[in-house]
Amino acid sequence: MNQFDEAIHRKEQKAELAGDIVGSLIAIRSAWMHDEDVKGSPDEARLAILLKEQMALELKRSTFYTLELEELDQLIQTYTLQLKTEDAERDAYLASKGGK
Repeated sequence: MNQFDEAIHRKEQKAELAGDIVGSLIAIRSAWMHDEDVKGSPDEARLAILLKEQMALELKRSTFYTLELEELDQLIQTYTLQLKTEDAERDAYLASKGGK
């Protein structure tokens, strides 16, 4: 593999990793929306916020293959920290409900 092909391959790998991380953030929002939907009286404002966040993440994910490596690295770092925080929040919520 030549240097150009290696650079493209690295960029594709970074874009896929960023996409996977953002996919996990989207899934967390889906889980929160499900929790609201099964309530007797869902919080419509919370559902709207979660949907808006989910759509913004989907839009951002669609740009990953157009970004430079440095931008992807920054996004990966930022979204990884966000995912860790949101995973911990979700785990605490599930634990409070007797799950996980």
